[in-house]
Amino acid sequence: MGKGFFKENAQLIESVLQLLDLLFILCAFLLAAYIRWGSLELTSERLLVVVSTMLCVHMVFSVSGLYRRWRGNSITAELVALATNFFAILLVLGLFFFFSKTGEVHSRIWILLAFFFSFLFTGGARVIIRSIAKLKRRNGFNTRTVLIVGGGELGVRVARSLAENSWTGIRVIGFVDDDLQVGDKPFVNSRVLGNVADTQGIVEEYRHKGTPIDYVWVALPAAAKDQAERTIEGLLDSAVSLSLVPDYFDVQLMKARIDTVADIPLVNLSSNRIYGISGISKQAFDFLLAAIVLVFISPILAIIAILIKLDSPGPVLFVQRRYGIDGKEIAVYKFRSMSVQEDGAVVSQATRGDKRVTKIGAFLRKSSLDELPQFINVLEGKMSIVGPRPHAVAHNEFYRKRIKGYMTRHIIRPGITGWAQVNGCRGETETDAKMIKRVEYDLTYINRWSLGLDLKIILMTLREVFVSRNAY
Repeated sequence: MGKGFFKENAQLIESVLQLLDLLFILCAFLLAAYIRWGSLELTSERLLVVVSTMLCVHMVFSVSGLYRRWRGNSITAELVALATNFFAILLVLGLFFFFSKTGEVHSRIWILLAFFFSFLFTGGARVIIRSIAKLKRRNGFNTRTVLIVGGGELGVRVARSLAENSWTGIRVIGFVDDDLQVGDKPFVNSRVLGNVADTQGIVEEYRHKGTPIDYVWVALPAAAKDQAERTIEGLLDSAVSLSLVPDYFDVQLMKARIDTVADIPLVNLSSNRIYGISGISKQAFDFLLAAIVLVFISPILAIIAILIKLDSPGPVLFVQRRYGIDGKEIAVYKFRSMSVQEDGAVVSQATRGDKRVTKIGAFLRKSSLDELPQFINVLEGKMSIVGPRPHAVAHNEFYRKRIKGYMTRHIIRPGITGWAQVNGCRGETETDAKMIKRVEYDLTYINRWSLGLDLKIILMTLREVFVSRNAY
């Protein structure tokens, strides 16, 4: 099991935990039935209660964010949230029994025992998982690294707090500070890696070495506010998770989120509104709509595949590396529309009258039908239906050096369509101004997101497909 096992398999672990919860609910009701009646048999009425409870648990736990990552929060906080969810579900069932006048049919003792055992089983599983994760972290597995900007009193307090709360699995990889000597001499069990101005370069150095830094926490004093702002501006072009440790001074930040890790208050600077319940609802909407769309367009996909094979030699699909959420590389699927398949350090954008575009490819690009295979990316959880359009890795590396805040668009999943595309930002970006406009639209979308906005963009996309003149 590698250091990144839990991070790399987060979705799988979440799915397993959801299935375990449902299994525990079933076992709890069966055990309660055996205690109450001395039998494991369930009548149809009792079975209906069990199934209804399991559905409620799955829905309420998902919507309330109980399946989110609890790293940095104590097990007590998670158990309190678990108990609160069970109480809410019990209250809903009680109201249902009352208004449906079916309360007399079901045994109150049986239901209360079942909920007690449900909490006992699901809570116990979480305690065991936490204990295993804690043990693994002590042995160097499933750890995260943080670079602390500032080695003064605030930075030292952060490092010591993390050391005292080792269960978080967050390890200080080093400090950057202008007043401390750079070298191998340990400083609060960590090294001083450079000056504050070197922060972005250090982050990039670790990323290129294949050991990217997970977090950067800016812990500069109030007097260094200008220096903190310059550091933050520089790091906004990196895909690293960036947070500010407040030093009791007023920070002018729009839509920042306050987090707490190991009793350390953090102002998350690269946060967005699409997390928690919002993130769950968006992902569920994406998955259901993508599944429905793929069922209905499957004949169209088959016809396009045949036409591509008849039109020119080469594969049906063009798979290109692009950046997904958190700046991680993903493989994006498209119908091949060109005679070449560029995916290297240099990728030339399509231009008007581009000779590389095939005959059928020209039609596919004009009508955006070449994007249809990306619904498969949505089902894989790598993309959303609506979000910032992903660009080729080569284009990302080019523009991140030229446009401030460019990489901030990667704090959410990329989309098949986006707010920039329906506002006319499609096709070639031969000037920086055009790409800047796209980024502005993408960041506006992230800050204004709602399911209503997603539906609006989807409808505008359908209109754009038939009237756009910018795609070629």
